[in-house]
Amino acid sequence: MHEPQISFTGNLAQTPTLRSVAGGMPVASFRVACTPRRKGPDGEWADGSTMWFGVTCWRNIAENAAASLSEGDRVVVHGRLAQHAWTGDDGAERTTLEVDATSVGVDLARGKATIERPVRAGSAANEIWVGDHVSRTTGELADAPFPGSVPIRDDEPAPVGEERAA
Repeated sequence: MHEPQISFTGNLAQTPTLRSVAGGMPVASFRVACTPRRKGPDGEWADGSTMWFGVTCWRNIAENAAASLSEGDRVVVHGRLAQHAWTGDDGAERTTLEVDATSVGVDLARGKATIERPVRAGSAANEIWVGDHVSRTTGELADAPFPGSVPIRDDEPAPVGEERAA
């Protein structure tokens, strides 16, 4: 219960791999490289030793990470840190740092992002419609995204009086 928490920023070494485990639960995994950079006394920048973290994401985070992230993206990760020791094929003892992520996002210091709230499958057809967006200011419903719109989420009821075929 007293697992160490960690937050770090680094570069994706690979595009997340999405798979399903028992009961169809989605899980994504990827590796993140963190290389410190410091300015030396001579004024020149120098890279330090790269630390590698294996990251595992579950459920919604897994699906969204797999759909959003690619190799080379700069990410911010927060989660529970674990250290795993093992013996390699060559007989050498090795240690890996693994993070069970509770949050993953892109580093906005390196680029822009657009948030798209996914509509979950299995919602009642009379409550939401995949692909529909609603204006944050006017509540206007549209069939396609438009500036200032957000997708209807599965925990929001459909606009009253609206009927659509599923």
